[in-house]
Amino acid sequence: MKRIVRLTESDLARIVKRVINEQVTTPIIDGGTGRDLREYVAVYSQPTVTGGSGYRGVITAQVKFSGMRFGFDGTLVAKGNIVLYAGCGKQLDGRSANPANLSPRSSSDVFEGGSTYVFSKGGIVDKAVRAFCAKSGQPSSQTAGGVMPNLLAGVKAAAAEVK
Repeated sequence: MKRIVRLTESDLARIVKRVINEQVTTPIIDGGTGRDLREYVAVYSQPTVTGGSGYRGVITAQVKFSGMRFGFDGTLVAKGNIVLYAGCGKQLDGRSANPANLSPRSSSDVFEGGSTYVFSKGGIVDKAVRAFCAKSGQPSSQTAGGVMPNLLAGVKAAAAEVK
């Protein structure tokens, strides 16, 4: 015997939202971690890097990609178009920017010790920022992140737990 179940509009909307949120159809191609921010970043698309406004004698970069930011506790912070900021070369005071460190707030955070995400050396984001810096005449001598060789695997595993 068939059973008829009545759903309210809000029940149906809740079920649809849950199904959509549980479907991760886009593969994660790169990832970063922000210890101070207590967040991860998952990258779904090839990043585009454009010039920023500059900061203390260095070229700054704006990095855009499709992805999500989520807390160490699995709470979703942002999803969709993500914008982060990086720096190229050396400041007037001699400090160098590390293209593998990107800030969610501004390029100055990269130089002033603000909160940043660290991406793996040789990853999609690191390569895109380094290519932009070299093309802009400010190649980086800084070594990239890479202190966490399993960073991408860790981000993928954590992304599966996002609420």
